[in-house]
Formats: sequence, structure tokens, C-alpha cells
Amino acid sequence: MSRLVTLLILAALFLAPLGCASVQAQKAEPFAELPFRHDGYDLKSAWKTSPTEEGLAVEVALKNDRYVSVDELEVIVSLLTKGDEVLARESALLPGTLRNGEYGNLVVVLRKASASPGDKLNFRLKYSAIDGSTGYKWMSDFTVDAVTGVQIIDKKER
Repeated sequence: MSRLVTLLILAALFLAPLGCASVQAQKAEPFAELPFRHDGYDLKSAWKTSPTEEGLAVEVALKNDRYVSVDELEVIVSLLTKGDEVLARESALLPGTLRNGEYGNLVVVLRKASASPGDKLNFRLKYSAIDGSTGYKWMSDFTVDAVTGVQIIDKKER
């Protein structure tokens, strides 16, 4: 009987932290701390840039606002001159699956780069998505002023 009691106590101690995890308060909305935004059709984006010793860090938060799930989400960030010359380009993968309504965060460091007035940031999002029973491979992009975050509309898109 004492062996059974010991097993029950050990099981309770093991399972107790799992129950507490669901009671924890949710983290504040990740977009709240990021000054720049882009509302895509399916993924909402927010970001901020900051200089580091390695280069220009671009902290990105993404929200799946459409699909059942998004996988293999790669964010490619390019720093461009006013004349579209590429100064730096780096990418990062968001680990795991982003379910509908969920947020994901990542940081892309543009090595040995810094933003100057007139420079642009191009964000390219590549991912696999499931919408109901249909799967997609998709890519979208947008370009913003690297300093102000204001979206730059491509003349071809008008």
C-alpha cells in the first residue's frame, strides 16, 4: 500500500507543474512594443530595428491572421539603397507551427550594416500554409523606409 501512495505522490508532483502552466497569464500582445507595422492579407507583421555590434538587428513579430496553420516560415530581410542596390540580406526561420491567431517572434541580423536616411528594408515572407483542407506554398513581400517604417508602394503595383 505504501508503494501505491508513493507512486501517487510522485505522479502528483510530476503533473502539478503541467496544471500550473495553463493558469499563467498570457504574454502581452507582442506588437505593443514594436513601432512599425504591416497588415498583410494573411500575416500581420510588426518590427523594430536597432544597431548592434554585429550590424543592424531587425526584431520581427508575426501573427497568423488567416490560415489554420503556417509552417516553414522564412523571413528574408534586405537593406537596400534608394536605387535598390542590396547592402545586406539575411534570413531567419521561425521554428515550429504558427496556428491561426498565434504570434511568432524572430530576429534577423543584417551583418556589418546600418540604415541611413533614404535606405529601404524589404521583407520577404516564404511559408507553407494550410487553409481548411488545402495546402499552399506562398511568398509575399513588402518594402518600407528603413528609418521611418513607412511602406513604399512599388510603381508596378498601382
